[in-house]
Amino acid sequence: MFQTEIIIFFQSFSSDFLTYFFRFFTEIGRSSYVIPLIFIIAFGIDFRKGFILIHIFIWNGVLTNALKEIFALPRPVNVDSNVLPLDKGLPNLTPFKSMGGRSFFSSLPKDVVSYFRTHRIDSFGFPSGHTSGAASFWGSIWILFRKKWVRVVSVVMMAFIPFSRIYLGRHFLADILGGLVVGFGILLIFYAFVFRNKRLTEYLFVEKQGLSLDFKNCMFLFYLFLTPFFLLFIPGVNSSLPPSFWGINLSFFLIRQRGLPKVGNDISSRVKSIFVLAIFYLILNTGVKRSMGFMFPSLPQGVEFIREALLVFLIIFLSVEVCLRLGFMRRQNYF
Repeated sequence: MFQTEIIIFFQSFSSDFLTYFFRFFTEIGRSSYVIPLIFIIAFGIDFRKGFILIHIFIWNGVLTNALKEIFALPRPVNVDSNVLPLDKGLPNLTPFKSMGGRSFFSSLPKDVVSYFRTHRIDSFGFPSGHTSGAASFWGSIWILFRKKWVRVVSVVMMAFIPFSRIYLGRHFLADILGGLVVGFGILLIFYAFVFRNKRLTEYLFVEKQGLSLDFKNCMFLFYLFLTPFFLLFIPGVNSSLPPSFWGINLSFFLIRQRGLPKVGNDISSRVKSIFVLAIFYLILNTGVKRSMGFMFPSLPQGVEFIREALLVFLIIFLSVEVCLRLGFMRRQNYF
């Protein structure tokens, strides 16, 4: 599964059309495209489903990146100069040639892995983040949205995003299979504990509730506000993720106390809600964040955490409140 021959075989059919085609699927599998899509879903389709999707996305990313750091394995382009890095269109400058797995079940040569870990000329490969993300995110879309065309799109994404990584020379078959295990594993966990758990779903989404200190509320608060801090100690986690996660959870918690919003039924309200979110993002994340970065180029880690968390919180919370006041959304007490 760490052989490069299968990649070279697929690349032997390469053309400009196929390369652009699979680059497209690779690009839309990146977080820079998935995250905006999740917030478009939250503000343009269903706020609650958007909240579920962002949690699935975060936990999938955390587990995938942690496993990448643990296994620390190179990519196909790092072990075989015959593999073309078609995603970048650049020559392969690796010093190794034909140093993939010798058989289907054999691992990579230890000296190659050791060299890669020492020199770190690329990001780690196993498991594939694009694949795990496609499996967990688009698998969730398949479950949450029942329309036939949505499910067709989901299946296409779950098939072509992983295959694009092989064709472009970025992943072994083992990386893809590992990514599928991680992605569908995350999906299975959420399916069992959220999608299929009527009691938990009702508790989270059915009605607005005042703050009490019963067991369910305490567990909910623990998950929302303490688990983001645990992410600080997990290898491979981006430093901006824990505070962003905390800010997302804080906004959801306060919005939930007042009544979860329902997006308007007409297209105009949906588009306007997304537009309001985009405006607050540009003002707070781009304008305020850059201004603060210019005035305070270096901040203590704790202060940086609070700043990032508050910015994310304000973007979501203020966007919802403005949409409610303008009539683009309405509060609801029932699922």
